[in-house]
Amino acid sequence: MSLFRRWVGLSQGQCCGHVVTSAGLIALATVMWACSSAAPTTSDRAPLTTLSISGPFTLAATAMAVRDPTSRLQITVIITNTSNAIENVEYGGCWSFLRLYKTSDVDAAPVFDEQTAIQACATYLRDVSIPAGGSTILSSPYDVPSLLVSGVPAGRYFVGIAVAPNGTTRVLAAGQADVQP
Repeated sequence: MSLFRRWVGLSQGQCCGHVVTSAGLIALATVMWACSSAAPTTSDRAPLTTLSISGPFTLAATAMAVRDPTSRLQITVIITNTSNAIENVEYGGCWSFLRLYKTSDVDAAPVFDEQTAIQACATYLRDVSIPAGGSTILSSPYDVPSLLVSGVPAGRYFVGIAVAPNGTTRVLAAGQADVQP
């Protein structure tokens, strides 16, 4: 059993799509922060969940503005198995964070970092098997109106996706996208 499964208290048979906690825990945390007079600190922010990948792999990312039915940025991370055997990927609620940049340099300070904007993610565990030489796509939508309300000016941005394969944080360049109302 992986360290991640032990951490969330799941046995081998309980892993796929199992929700460990519900919105109740997130709501409680939100009420605690909302009632606090102090601004959230770095420790109040949601941590990036490790993408546990069992064997050799490559990563690529894309982002695309989608306008139906609501405006959103759709990000994808493609994990390719570069081994000759089946490999497994385990991930949870905060498996990625969206970052927006004015330039293509994803090592620069972002205009927007989703990780600094949220305090918690739903806790779940997903387990995906990738055949030898195959790939899988992980995807998440980001609501554009929420980005605009959070202070991100409308415009064209370079997109970075923060992930932590096997505990090592990386920011994957995911192209450019328009953030428009």
